[in-house]
Amino acid sequence: GFESLDETDREKLFEDLYEFIASKESYINLSSFTRTERDLLKSLMRRDREKFERIVKSVYTVERNEEPHDNYIVFTHYHLVVSIIRAIHSRKPSRLYVFQGYSEFQPVLINKIRQTGVFSHVEVFFNADVIGLMDALDDCPEDVETILPTYLYTFYARIFKKCDLKNDNMIIFSDSHPYWYYLHRDAAHIIKHEDAYNSFDREFRGFELYGLWGGIQRYVGGAYPEIHYRSDRIESIIVSSPIEGLPAFVSDKIRVEDTMQIAEEEREKLKEVFLLLYGDKISDFTEDCVLLLTQPLYLYEYCTEKQLLKVYKKMCAGYEPSRVIVKPHPADTLNYRKLGFKVAEKNIPIEVYNYIGVHIKEALTFSSTAVETITFADRNTNIFPLHDFEYSDIKPFILDYIKPPKKKKSLWSRAKRKAKRLIT
Repeated sequence: GFESLDETDREKLFEDLYEFIASKESYINLSSFTRTERDLLKSLMRRDREKFERIVKSVYTVERNEEPHDNYIVFTHYHLVVSIIRAIHSRKPSRLYVFQGYSEFQPVLINKIRQTGVFSHVEVFFNADVIGLMDALDDCPEDVETILPTYLYTFYARIFKKCDLKNDNMIIFSDSHPYWYYLHRDAAHIIKHEDAYNSFDREFRGFELYGLWGGIQRYVGGAYPEIHYRSDRIESIIVSSPIEGLPAFVSDKIRVEDTMQIAEEEREKLKEVFLLLYGDKISDFTEDCVLLLTQPLYLYEYCTEKQLLKVYKKMCAGYEPSRVIVKPHPADTLNYRKLGFKVAEKNIPIEVYNYIGVHIKEALTFSSTAVETITFADRNTNIFPLHDFEYSDIKPFILDYIKPPKKKKSLWSRAKRKAKRLIT
């Protein structure tokens, strides 16, 4: 009966809808709306989006701290370690926002992070919470300009309600996740940190070569802000070492701050924190053991699972299998125990071991920037450093590396064949 309402009642209906959407504890499932209801919501959004966003903010307004905070938004265990290092070093009040889904953060670990006191607030939000968004975009792609603010703006306004977006630093490791929609609209100080140690050059080249990441493609266009660090809302990009050859829109924002050097200055405090977080799960490394860091190259079709196992078996051929400890990449699912190797906890970032008194003989990897951060090994070996190669080189390199050597015929066998020919 919307059409039969007079102007006053329509205004009241719009106000009620704003309040309803803004105060929902989760997103609104637009795919369950009727066409009439969706049209009404679209009309609402087109009518006054700024008014809608003001009401959302008023619903989630909290008392602001006088001193600006650093807010770290993480989705891997490496990001967590970097955030702890930087928060301890900066001495600034800091909050941690954990995006649960890409990596698994157990509740026990989250509680321990809170116990460290490094962060004044720890918030966990879930990948599953935006699955409905994907479904709605699939079902009604023509409603994208309605769906994005309804789902994303409301959802993340609730998540980041403690942040003073005009004064706080929002430190992100990627702008390819849905929270970017909200931050891009309102955050005044956005800082991008490299995704892995010394990885930004490779990360950026990957974007340029292969385009946009997976599901984010459906957001792009006028309804979604620019991604891959092209947005002028990103103030700076923190990397561990200087990078040459980047386009100006990126290079002008580069800020060189070596995370591992910063960590060295905070060694004692980091040891205390990391032992609290991981002390009950740290593997028993011995002086004569060898550490193997893996990469799940089979997931990206650079090789098969069987081929990758052959690579690692050949790399460790000079050591007794019982002396090899494998630190799997968090996404790696291969069973390395069938090679006779020991396996360390995959969700403990290798950088943690630098600060807890561990010492080993050698660290090996086929291709992982993590090996560059290791200071607890006598020798670090990376047989395929991506700084020196291209992604297109990986597959042929692997095939050549595991190719069986040509058999050399012995002098004795050649002499026997020659004698046989003479006799014949």
